[in-house]
Amino acid sequence: MTEEIEPTLKSAPDDRAVAGPFDDTEVNPVRPYIDLGGIKVLPREGLNLRLEVEEQTKRIVAVGLDYAGSSLQVQPFAAPRSRGLWDETRVQLRDQIRTQGGRVEEREGPLGKEAAC
Repeated sequence: MTEEIEPTLKSAPDDRAVAGPFDDTEVNPVRPYIDLGGIKVLPREGLNLRLEVEEQTKRIVAVGLDYAGSSLQVQPFAAPRSRGLWDETRVQLRDQIRTQGGRVEEREGPLGKEAAC
């Protein structure tokens, strides 16, 4: 049950210039990032990385980050430069999580629409 998505202009948090997320051309080149191709991670003590690897191709498709009792899975997506991709991606993620038996709540957050699991 997928809803139609109206194309929107690119959207970003008001403080994106200082708080991110950053494009690779905007990152401080002096800082020692862990380079995973489409994702760069700033290492810190206590941070554990888990690489999700696609069995057939042996490609890294996601990165699991565990820190301070929390876990986050990050996946890179290619996006058109002309408009944002979050609206369409949010609906796809919501539908996928619900199909797998999970619960997702959509709500308005400080940066726009959020999907909370």
